[in-house]
Amino acid sequence: MKRTEYPDPQFERKNWMCLNGMWEFEIDNSKTGFERGLLHKPLSQRIEVPFCPESVLSGIGYTDFIYACWYRKYFHLTQNQIQGRIMLRFGAVDYAAKIYINGQY
Repeated sequence: MKRTEYPDPQFERKNWMCLNGMWEFEIDNSKTGFERGLLHKPLSQRIEVPFCPESVLSGIGYTDFIYACWYRKYFHLTQNQIQGRIMLRFGAVDYAAKIYINGQY
């Protein structure tokens, strides 16, 4: 059930890429993901984005409290796509997120 429409029509741009779909995912309730090397290891589950892990539509359906979780998505941009400014938007980060692109914070 991949959602491909632009999530916020007021800010839609002609050259955009939808990153919805399957992502790697792991719940990290002990908040030890960095110590366990999750930044560079495969994550244990898959989640359907844009649905939250509490939703059955996400493929996870975990309804207990989540202290932290990890998401990972690999994608490629062409030379033409990286001309000018690139903006990465997250529509539903709850409280805080640490974002890494190509291993860089």
